[in-house]
Formats: sequence, C-alpha cells, structure tokens
Amino acid sequence: MEAVTQEQASLENQLASLGTLISNLASEVEEQRSTVVAARNNLDQVQLQLKSLRLKMKECDKEISAIIKEQQKLEHKISESNLERKRMENEVKRMEMEQKDCSVR
Repeated sequence: MEAVTQEQASLENQLASLGTLISNLASEVEEQRSTVVAARNNLDQVQLQLKSLRLKMKECDKEISAIIKEQQKLEHKISESNLERKRMENEVKRMEMEQKDCSVR
C-alpha cells in the first residue's frame, strides 16, 4: 500500500510540474502573440510610410521629367538662336564685302 501512496504522490508531483509547465508555456505563447501583433502593426505602419514615400518619389520623377523636357526645349532654342546669329553674322560680312566691292568700283 505504501508503494501505491508513493506512486500517487509522485504522479501528483509530476502533474503539478506539468501544470506549471503548461501555464508557463501558455504565458510564453501569449507573449509571442503580443510580439507578433506589435510586429504586424509596426510593419503596417512602415508599409504605409513606404507607400507614401513611393508616391512622393513618383511625383518628383514627374517634376524632374518635366524640368528635363523644358531644359531640352530651351537648349534647342539656344541652338537655333546661335545658328541664326551665325547666319546673321555671315550675312553682315557678306553685305560688308559687297559694300567694299561697290565702293572700290
């Protein structure tokens, strides 16, 4: 009978230990769940910030493209103006030469 009592006491101790272990594991699981929820919330917030920054970058890219387009137009105008100036300079030189020719005769 004493062996049965000892076995029962041993099993009750094991049961108490397992109960404590289960309780501790449940607490750890709950902590992990809280950590996961916090991480998800943080991820959501960071993803929103990333989306916002991407939209801003898109807007900036559009502005940069518009500026580059305008710059190219202005460079083209400058080139045309330089060509026109050269033409006019050549025309002036030609007229001066004609005038000299006329005055020599």
